[in-house]
Amino acid sequence: MTSEDANPGPCTPEIEMTSGQKGRPRIRWRNGYPVLLLAEPGQPSRLPAQRFCLGSAQARPGPDGDDVFIIGERSSGVRDLLEWWCDTLNNTEYSWLLARGDTWDRDFFKTSKSEAQESNASEPEAKEAETFPDKIRNLVEQFGSPEKKHTLDRAKILMQLDDELPQLSSIPHRFTLIFRHLSKLPDPVSGQCAEALAVIRDHGHCNKLRFVVADNRLSIYQPRGDASGFQRFCFTYRPAHWDTESIEVLANQLLSDQETKPIGEKTIAEILDFTGGQPLLVHDLLQRLHRLEQPEIKPEDVIYASRQMRANPPAQTNAWSQDLQQILTDHPQLIEAMRRYAAGETLGPARFPPPAAERALFINGWLRLNEDYRWGMTSEMHRRLAMPILDQFLGKQ
Repeated sequence: MTSEDANPGPCTPEIEMTSGQKGRPRIRWRNGYPVLLLAEPGQPSRLPAQRFCLGSAQARPGPDGDDVFIIGERSSGVRDLLEWWCDTLNNTEYSWLLARGDTWDRDFFKTSKSEAQESNASEPEAKEAETFPDKIRNLVEQFGSPEKKHTLDRAKILMQLDDELPQLSSIPHRFTLIFRHLSKLPDPVSGQCAEALAVIRDHGHCNKLRFVVADNRLSIYQPRGDASGFQRFCFTYRPAHWDTESIEVLANQLLSDQETKPIGEKTIAEILDFTGGQPLLVHDLLQRLHRLEQPEIKPEDVIYASRQMRANPPAQTNAWSQDLQQILTDHPQLIEAMRRYAAGETLGPARFPPPAAERALFINGWLRLNEDYRWGMTSEMHRRLAMPILDQFLGKQ
């Protein structure tokens, strides 16, 4: 599967109102989900391509069993992408189970039957009929159990699950296992689980299982001792940052309760320049603009709100700064490259990708393709966050 195969047409942003946070609007996608392709199986050196629309056909476990690895910085949209994936599977005959490394317990596994099970809680017979097979829950729990001591033991558990599927009449023979935050399992369990998936694929086993692995820790993308990691058998994606259409749809919905005039192109461009379309930053900036209660939001209002944001950034950006500090500690050769990007330099055109050593900066959201199809700093806010860290490293040299 290539980006061309997966592109069913433009991803169309729609607004969904959440139940919490006073009905905060969020973007939901039709026709697919916007992503960047970081690597195809066996091609770990490939760097982000242009954004494309991952279609619903690619979310279904096909005969080739394309495995998928999703990675991005914290608050990058990985959770939303997984929700889209599960919703897409719910509209098919295929079943799925999602297990999280930070709450590895069969009682916390999410499944394609969870909603039906809860809705039938007052009807014992119906509930029993809809109950997700305990055998699958038990085997997946064993797969991530610290009691297992070897990679091959974990691989055999999934092979047993693959063998059991034809005997479970309520489960179609193609099944999606979704693992989130495997990196949060204790050592050495997390590494063994990741390697077990690779061992299974290397030997052509478990053809009825499709793996979707999602994480936000770079260590699991580039595991120590095995540079190939998930890239050797997975299509690797990261959620694409939002474009002008997405920001416009979200902004106009958020400000509609104040009867604010539709936001103009120059204002949208100012928002995009400051945030780079990063979902967390876009939401935070729009909330600040909302609090201004202006009848019309102009570019100068964005500049004012962005100054507030620089002075008091979202708390989650502390994690980004810690990640950048770790990247530059592990790869000191990137300090000078990051300094040039922060100074406004760009590299391109995009058909000439930047050095592979800079992959960590793309994966963690610090660099992106700009409107001229050149690689550069993701946003003005990213530059502001990076400068104190760069000053710290450059001061030591």
